[in-house]
This record gives sequence, C-alpha cells and structure tokens, in this order.
Amino acid sequence: MSTPTIPAIVTTIEQYLRDGSVAPCVHAALEDCTLDRLPDTLLKTSSSSTYLRGHFGIFDDGKGGATLTLPVKEGHLPQEAVLEVPGVLLSIDLPPITSRDQLPRDRVAFASQSITLGGLGHPDFDHALMAIHNIHTLFSTRFPKLQVWHPERHLNHPSVPLGSRYISSQKLASHGDHLPFDQRIDPMGILASVLRGKGFHLEDNQVVYLYGKKGQHAGHYIFDHTTPGIFQVGHVVHVQVAFVVVPSSNGKMHYMIPKLRSVALMDAGIRDDFLFALSWSRLVTDPEAPRQFGL
Repeated sequence: MSTPTIPAIVTTIEQYLRDGSVAPCVHAALEDCTLDRLPDTLLKTSSSSTYLRGHFGIFDDGKGGATLTLPVKEGHLPQEAVLEVPGVLLSIDLPPITSRDQLPRDRVAFASQSITLGGLGHPDFDHALMAIHNIHTLFSTRFPKLQVWHPERHLNHPSVPLGSRYISSQKLASHGDHLPFDQRIDPMGILASVLRGKGFHLEDNQVVYLYGKKGQHAGHYIFDHTTPGIFQVGHVVHVQVAFVVVPSSNGKMHYMIPKLRSVALMDAGIRDDFLFALSWSRLVTDPEAPRQFGL
C-alpha cells in the first residue's frame, strides 16, 4: 500500500480521509482485502439486475414485511441472503454500552448498533451501491408503496448506513426466543435494564464482530471473534448485510432496511497513518505540549 502525502496539519480523521492523497491508499486496502468468494455472495455482483433476478428471491414473512433470500429449494425453508462488501468506516455507533448516554433518550426501543460504510470513490463500492438500488427495485415489485432509498454522503462520496436494532418488537416473537446480551455488548447490564419490557433481543438482532488475518494466498483470510470496541473510523472492514422490508407503524407504506449482520476488521493501516500524522501535527503546532496518543 502506498504512503499518502500527509496534509500540513491534521486535526480529525475526517480531514485526513478527505485529503486527495489518502483515497488511493484506501482503494488499495479495499482491493487487498477482497475475499476469495463466489460471485453470489458479493453485493457488487447484483449491480447486474439480470444476475439479481436470476439468483435471489423475496420471502413474504406474513407480517407485512419481506426478506431477500437465496433461491428456495423444494422442500426447504427460505434462507436469508447475506451479501458481502468491503469498505472504510466513516462513522460508528457500536457497543460496548458502558453509559446510559450512549442510548437515545427518546424511543430507546429503536436503539441500534450501526456503522456508515464508504468507498471514497472506489468503483467496486459504486457497483455495490447500484446493487442496493437494484435490490430496492426488486422489492418494489411486491411493495408498490415502498419508500425511496438513497445513499448518504460523507466526505463528498456516497455512503451506506447499516445497523441492527438491539431488540425486536414483542409482536414478532415470544419471551422464549429472548436471548441474553453478550458480555462484550452489555458488560454493565445497562442495555438489559433500559430495554427490559420494551422488546426481545433475538438472534436476528445480533451482529458478529470479527478480525481477519491474511492467509496463505490472496483473498484468503482466517477470522476470529473480537470485541466491537476495537472498531474505529478509518478502519477498512468487510461487512455482511441482509436486506429486509418493514411496514410503517400505520401499515400504509414500507421501507427497505440494509441490515448489518457482521463486521470484520481487515486493515487498520489507514487509521494508524492518521494517528501518526495527528501526533506530528500536535508536535508542530504546540511543541511544548505533552505528547498525546490516540484521540
């Protein structure tokens, strides 16, 4: 991976990522961490509407919503399609939850673990965005009042918000389906306390956090579980995402939700470069100040 030309003075990770010399380094990291996968697991492959329509289906959940699925085999239940995309983290709202202030004051039942993913102009990420638009169009064939989906914009590039709520409505499950929060998610029991009686924490609400280590050949990685606390803006990650449609509270319209299933840390080099640039900038602007590390 090439070394970026460092801006004269660096103050934030957003400023660093916005610098023109950094984007090629992000692109190189994204290409380096592309996994050796079959095309049907990669989100970008569905930028072809023909491929999408021939390889995926829609399962109606009977409760006003739907899920993008793999082709249904005779005698088998539908299987959720989980698609993969690499990107750079542009914002994060992740556990562990160690303070009530990390959760919204209002509508706390809608609290979620979420990220914003970007590609800083990499064509593969642009193809992934087109795939999301195609998936939306596929859903719209079943849901005429499906609301428009638009990517967000960060650092002058399109980006995708991905998340998963901590709990599901009590209307969708029974108490027997409720799972305890993982210690790495809720080490102090704050989530369990605040969300008690407001819904159930189901397998469908869980996000898997991983880190990847390079294997023996290009595209091969070995993964192990990790804590969500290690993820930072600027990290290059590999994400798994599912797509669902949910009805509005009054049932008059529907929304497509890209649902976060897993996040794997693939490359921390961009973030590390920023921290060194930040340290140098602080030394230049205030040479008498004590040295600080991190943010």
